[in-house]
Amino acid sequence: MASLASSVAAMSVSTEGISAVSSESEVQRSVSFELELHRNIVEMFCFFALIYLEIENFHFGYLETVLKTVSRKN
Repeated sequence: MASLASSVAAMSVSTEGISAVSSESEVQRSVSFELELHRNIVEMFCFFALIYLEIENFHFGYLETVLKTVSRKN
């Protein structure tokens, strides 16, 4: 009877360890997913910032050309 109780106790300890490992791997997956999500958000922000800067650069170049043309006519 004592050996049966000790084997049941050992089985319960081993299953608790398995569930702890699986929850740890779930936490790691969740953290890596969040890091990937934040990295993607930062990449999108940088991409749109570059597009904005290119548009502003184009407008500045266009305005500079217009101002040079207007100043030559006067």
